[in-house]
Amino acid sequence: MKYLNLKEVSLTFAVKSAVNILRSGGVIIFPTETVYGIGADFKNKKAVKKIFKLKKRSLSQPLQLLVSDIKQAKKLSKKLSPKVLKIMKNNWPGPLTVVVKKNKNVPNYVTGVKDTVGLRMPDHLLILEIIKTLGHPISASSANISGKKPPKTAKEAAKYFKRGIDLVIDGGRCKIGRASKVVDTTKRGFNILRKL
Repeated sequence: MKYLNLKEVSLTFAVKSAVNILRSGGVIIFPTETVYGIGADFKNKKAVKKIFKLKKRSLSQPLQLLVSDIKQAKKLSKKLSPKVLKIMKNNWPGPLTVVVKKNKNVPNYVTGVKDTVGLRMPDHLLILEIIKTLGHPISASSANISGKKPPKTAKEAAKYFKRGIDLVIDGGRCKIGRASKVVDTTKRGFNILRKL
């Protein structure tokens, strides 16, 4: 497990290291404004399945996709209504996951049997730069064992995983320290699945 502290290395170096690992099918732990996340290239089936295994997470519990902008979100969704686009524009980047109907660009191994996908644009420069440099979204979840407390620091995240993580990036304590709010926009009247 490689460990990088953003106080000791440049953002450019951290981004480059993370992208190289993601492209080679690796798994990374990274900071966001909410909690630390665990992520892999969403186009790499083996890497995505590794997240489920590491977290001891059921394959029927979908991962979310982290995007760097609304343009990427549109490429993963069936037609987004003006109302949904307004929610994204008003709340991104930020601690809001928007559940939408997925299109054929989102593989079933990311979302299980569901025809929906949770999308989020985090308010953290590091992960946004990683996604931009990679060129497409990453599959992600909180960096904890399923059912355990989501980590607010890199050290807390690293303690959950004895092996299987290729890179941990320490960006200090997360500002919010709680998982994002989740809004399901696929039902009439929009459903709040998780409060912040």
